[in-house]
Amino acid sequence: MYSAPKNGYDLNPLNFIDINNIGKYLNKEKNQDYPNNNSIINILSQLGSLEGKSEDPNMEQMARQANNIIECFFNQNKKMEDIIPQSLLVISENISEEIPPEYIYSN
Repeated sequence: MYSAPKNGYDLNPLNFIDINNIGKYLNKEKNQDYPNNNSIINILSQLGSLEGKSEDPNMEQMARQANNIIECFFNQNKKMEDIIPQSLLVISENISEEIPPEYIYSN
C-alpha cells in the first residue's frame, strides 16, 4: 500500500506516533541487510519521500519523523533513544499469562 506513498497515506493516514511504532523495531545491532531492518527502512523511506510535498501538517510531521529515524539508524553516533522515546522502545515478549479454557464450546 505504501509503495505509492501518497495513495497509501490517503487511504490510511499515519501520524508521528505510528512512525515511531514502526521505527522501534529497527535493530541497530544488525545491518540494513537484515530482513526486518530492510523492510522497515523501505517503508520509512517511502513515507519519508512525502516530506515537502503537501500542505498537510500531519503528513509533513510524519514524513520528517520517518526520515529522522532512518538517519538515526545509519548514524553510529546516535541511539534510537535520541529520536524515539525510550518508553516506546521497550519491546515486550508475547507471553500469555492467561489460563486457557478447559473446554471449547461451539455451536
